[in-house]
Amino acid sequence: MGGLWVVAEPGAEGGLARISAEAATLARELGSASGRDVIGIVIAADPAPAAKELATYLPVVWAIREPAAGEHAWSAVAAGHIAALANGGEPPDVIFVGAGADGRDLAGAVSALTGLGVLVNAIAVSWTDAGPSVEMSVFGGRLLTTSGFTGGRGIITVRPNVTTATPAATSGKVEPRDSATKATLPAVSVVEQVSEAGAQAPIEEAKIIVAGGRGVGGPDGFGIVEQLAEQLNGAVGATRARSKLLRWPLKFQTKLLLSTSKRMTSPPVTFT
Repeated sequence: MGGLWVVAEPGAEGGLARISAEAATLARELGSASGRDVIGIVIAADPAPAAKELATYLPVVWAIREPAAGEHAWSAVAAGHIAALANGGEPPDVIFVGAGADGRDLAGAVSALTGLGVLVNAIAVSWTDAGPSVEMSVFGGRLLTTSGFTGGRGIITVRPNVTTATPAATSGKVEPRDSATKATLPAVSVVEQVSEAGAQAPIEEAKIIVAGGRGVGGPDGFGIVEQLAEQLNGAVGATRARSKLLRWPLKFQTKLLLSTSKRMTSPPVTFT
């Protein structure tokens, strides 16, 4: 019987990404329901901070020190280790990862290296005799689908905000670990990292979004949207039409069920 793995995405200053804490909570609850062991995996140049934090959610965390993770695109480096671990010994039933940018890249790379299928943007996961049953929201939230893996095993990316990150009653243990071999992918070097002053969290992960559309007029009218978002510690969003007019980056575009855009979010609280 395989277990459930949770691959942690890197967060700010080497910590744990919030979406990974949510994925860990979901996997822990699924492990309890299915009787399977749940293991967290942290791959980083210095895995200690994220591993310590992840251990507050899971009983066991493997910490893999990989200097290349600090100099190259994390997903390609981490995928090699995960694929090597999954292809050797007792493979996992499910590999969980957050549906953030890094998580999506990692899921695709691990799938290519292992042959495991991927189910994306899960909003709920239950266990059946055939393996995991994954509920997903499609067509802008208009339809819910339930899918499984033909072989009973695979990779699941967990959509942000579908569960509340809740620490376990007792913290787990961190175990240093090495992957026996490395499945290599082309290494993409990180030549520069730019941090935006006062940058907000990714809009997909925001708990509160204050969004505006055509009704706010031009940039001056959007000031009240930004002010309210700042007061509520939320993220600023805009419809696609308004983002194009203001020449805002894609990261600000949001799809709030009835509006039209390329990005869909489901925050607990939305002001429009």
